[in-house]
This record gives sequence, C-alpha cells and structure tokens, in this order.
Amino acid sequence: MTHDTTPALLDVPQLAERLSVSEQAVRHMVYRRQIPFIRLGPRRLRFDPAAIDAWLEEQRVEVAS
Repeated sequence: MTHDTTPALLDVPQLAERLSVSEQAVRHMVYRRQIPFIRLGPRRLRFDPAAIDAWLEEQRVEVAS
C-alpha cells in the first residue's frame, strides 16, 4: 500500500493562521493576485503549501550588513 506524501491543500482559514493574518487579508491578496491560489468554484479557494512556501521565499528581504 502506498501513501500519498503530497500535502493537503489549505483553505482560507488555514492559510490565514499559517501566515498570522486575517482571513480578509488572505482574500484581499487573492483579489489582488498577490498570492498563488487555486479556485475550485466561485467561492472555493485552496492553496498549495509548496507554492505558498515558494511565494514566501520570494517575499524574503535580506537585511544589509
């Protein structure tokens, strides 16, 4: 028997908690297309954890030394 090691998609509340922002902030980022998302229907959004990790890495700002 094989186990799927693909992480489950996150919903808006889960992503908001992970990013420590409000659900409204997540929806605003989606509306402005600032964050990668998957639309499963008119009101159903999901987020791929790997895509979110890559997006977060792109947002990183290094501190000048």
